Amino acid sequence: MTVRRAQQARPPSSGADLSGQLAELVAEAERQFQEGLLAFTAQDAALARRIADDLVRAVGTAAGQERLPVIDRLEDVREALAVIAVGIARTHGQLAWFLARASTVLTPVLAWRSLPADRQRSFGTVVPGIGELADAETAVRRLAAGLTRVGTAGVAPQPGPKVGPDGVGPDGVGPDGVVPDRVVPDEPASDGRVPGSLAPDAVA
Repeated sequence: MTVRRAQQARPPSSGADLSGQLAELVAEAERQFQEGLLAFTAQDAALARRIADDLVRAVGTAAGQERLPVIDRLEDVREALAVIAVGIARTHGQLAWFLARASTVLTPVLAWRSLPADRQRSFGTVVPGIGELADAETAVRRLAAGLTRVGTAGVAPQPGPKVGPDGVGPDGVGPDGVVPDRVVPDEPASDGRVPGSLAPDAVA
């Protein structure tokens, strides 16, 4: 019997379609949400939206980025990677896994440089083309948009406070926010009668 080895996923190369890979990753997250496989806690959802806002601030619009020099554009994409890394460090579970995969897709950016250097001193880094920079920027924008959508819609239902049969919670407050009147039974008198009741010989 021939044993076949499972094919290993290869990391994206410097010439990979980063924006296309991010689009597929976001589509997978949204599919999992639709099928009930992905659900964030309220804290993770808020973190996802905050990361999305930071990514938007790091990488501006396409028109705005095109006016910047290569060194500034590379700095912005690197900042986006830093935002993702900090987000991974602050959470666990599905959001962390999603961000880790997004960071992996954008890994080729780490091999880019903007300054001229000979091969002996550049540590294997290369100067990206304008198209590669634009592709990475588009990838960051798609990630930000996906985090906003999933972070808004993918919140798991949170358990509410336990309430009694009368709708009163453990804090004694009813569903309308009002503390209901409690009927406190009168203490029996010394002769065993409840105040307000008739004595046995008074009952006809």
